[in-house]
Amino acid sequence: MFGSWENSRAIAYRRLNDIPDDWGTAVNVQSMVFGNMGDNCATGVAFTRNPSTGERNFYGEYLKNAQGEDVVAGIRTPQPINEESRVEDTKKLPTLEGEMPKAYKELVKIYKRLEKHYRDMQDIEFTIQDGALWMLFSLGVAGLFLYITSVYTTSFQTWHRPWVWVFVVFAVFYTVLFVKFLLVWKKLATTFTVEQQRQLQQEKEGNKEAGTESARPRSRSALKT
Repeated sequence: MFGSWENSRAIAYRRLNDIPDDWGTAVNVQSMVFGNMGDNCATGVAFTRNPSTGERNFYGEYLKNAQGEDVVAGIRTPQPINEESRVEDTKKLPTLEGEMPKAYKELVKIYKRLEKHYRDMQDIEFTIQDGALWMLFSLGVAGLFLYITSVYTTSFQTWHRPWVWVFVVFAVFYTVLFVKFLLVWKKLATTFTVEQQRQLQQEKEGNKEAGTESARPRSRSALKT
């Protein structure tokens, strides 16, 4: 990790972004926690709001004696963290709130603090090892957008170049122009369709009147002639 500071890509990146070579790099050293060490361990994911409706309900799922990948791998059916998280397939499964009330209570306290601090709905991941809760990850909707943007700009390093912005302006202009063309075309097509229907209706009414006229009985004078 420390040696990567001097590889060719890192040097080129620093040169492009005016980063001094003597800054050095940093490494975070963390201890790993395990959710698969027994029945008093678990791992899960949760949202501080219902992700489908946006309702203010703590929503999520977890698995006992499992690691994070097991929750989304589809090998086992995840359990709801509370009653609000139940769906048709998990109606009879126990909840985290019921099985590990102490850890669940602490999780609720933390998610409320995170949402209040970031002022945004949070996507969180957690692990419980030997009954102790560990927070692994928390990201808001706005944070997710910024993360994707930063990864894109860091990877390609092109947005500072003028020709890119020229391309973006032209792309937006022609997109708007194309949308306007579609709207005008739709309006003309609708007008043409309405006019066709009106003409057909007039023809039907004309045929109906002609049929009625021919069906009327002729007068006596006409019969005499």
